[in-house]
Amino acid sequence: MSKFKYDPYGFPRDTLKFCSLCRTPLSTVSLEGRRRKVCRGCGFIYYKNPVPVAACLVIDRKKILLVKRGVEPAKGAWSLPCGFIELGETPPEAALRELSEETGVRGKISRLLGIYYEPSHRYTSLFVAAYFIRPLTRRVTAGDDAEDVGFFPLTRMPRLGLATHRRILRDYAK
Repeated sequence: MSKFKYDPYGFPRDTLKFCSLCRTPLSTVSLEGRRRKVCRGCGFIYYKNPVPVAACLVIDRKKILLVKRGVEPAKGAWSLPCGFIELGETPPEAALRELSEETGVRGKISRLLGIYYEPSHRYTSLFVAAYFIRPLTRRVTAGDDAEDVGFFPLTRMPRLGLATHRRILRDYAK
C-alpha cells in the first residue's frame, strides 16, 4: 500500500504544511490563476514544479541500449538510461552521468531529441529532456540501480515500462 494520499486526479496530495523558510503554517490561496500555498509570515510562495529528468537514447550497430530498472518507478521493467537532474548540473551533464552510472558507457551528446512532460503518481509530474547520445565505449555493466543492461534491435525490443520512453522511441522512429 502506498504511503501517499491521492487527490481526485490520482496524484499525491501536497502534504507541505509549514513554510520552509520561517516555519509559519501555510495558507492555500488563489494566486496567479491557481491554488497555491503561501506563507502569511514571510510571503514565500510554494510553486510546485515538475521534477527534471534526463533520458538517453544510445544506438550502436542498429541496437538501442536499455536498462532493466532496479528501482521504482517501474522496477523490473526495461527503460532508456535516465535519471534526475541534480542541483548545479545541466541536463546534458545529467544525461551523460546517468548513462555512465547505469550502464558503464561513456558517451557524447549528439543532439536534443525533445522535451517531454509526464504526469507521475510518485512525483506529480516530470519534465524529461531526451538526448541522442553517441557511445564512446561499448562495454556495458549494470549500475547500482539497474538489474541488467543490454543492446536490443528496434524490431525486437522488450516493452518499455515508462510511457515517456515509449514516446521518445516513437518520435525517434518517425
